[in-house]
Amino acid sequence: MPWLSCDLSRWLDHRKHRQSGDAGKARGKTVFDRVVCLNMNRHADRWERFVRDLPDPWPFVRPKRFRAVDGRHTGCPDWFPGGSGPFGCWQSHLRILEDALCDDIETLLVLEDDAIFVDDFASKAGAFIEEAPTDWDQLYLGGQHLCLRQSPPERITENVLRCHNVNRTHGYAVRREFMKAAYHELCRPPHEPQVQQAFHVDHRYGQMHLSGKWNVYAPTQWLIGQAAGVSSIMGPGKPSAECWWNNFRYDDKVALTTG
Repeated sequence: MPWLSCDLSRWLDHRKHRQSGDAGKARGKTVFDRVVCLNMNRHADRWERFVRDLPDPWPFVRPKRFRAVDGRHTGCPDWFPGGSGPFGCWQSHLRILEDALCDDIETLLVLEDDAIFVDDFASKAGAFIEEAPTDWDQLYLGGQHLCLRQSPPERITENVLRCHNVNRTHGYAVRREFMKAAYHELCRPPHEPQVQQAFHVDHRYGQMHLSGKWNVYAPTQWLIGQAAGVSSIMGPGKPSAECWWNNFRYDDKVALTTG
């Protein structure tokens, strides 16, 4: 596996906070030891846009380019039901997790080259991380909540949601314990039903969320969206519009509404 070097400087010192509400025992609040951005060799233009539009100031370790697996080159094994695009995405995120585990990384932020950011990102991201419970296993700065009727996200503070099923992989963070569990999930044998039923990386993460074992949080308003363009996973087709998926707002009675 290629090894990705990374500046391990911290934005904030490690600190421990008293846990509020029912979030559980605090494990110490940290920022991200490593930040990577997935980008295919054939998408140099996307990397240039990502670097050009990266918020200034940037509150974390500066993102390093991580060469994404291009399913057009590797092809797709017969056992994988999703096609070459999803297979390349699957292998890319698997490799990111593998490298982080082998490099003893404790906290990792994963971005994709179509990520776009809200205005005043540094301030809003910093505020969210400070407010998020310290028992987090996975944080989503951008994503899409699923199963809204059955298990919608719960507001636990003014700006933080507890999530039960989040999709998309353009802006998420993981802690080491979750990294290892996710790595094992993505390495499951191909004959197992989970592989056949959830062959996208984000679908597999969603299954992990639904297990109730992991503490997953997101801001009440997404901080990272996806730029307009053609999907690298789904292949050639009509370009999609800029998308922030489903954002959530709460009224004074903590009622959930979409916006």
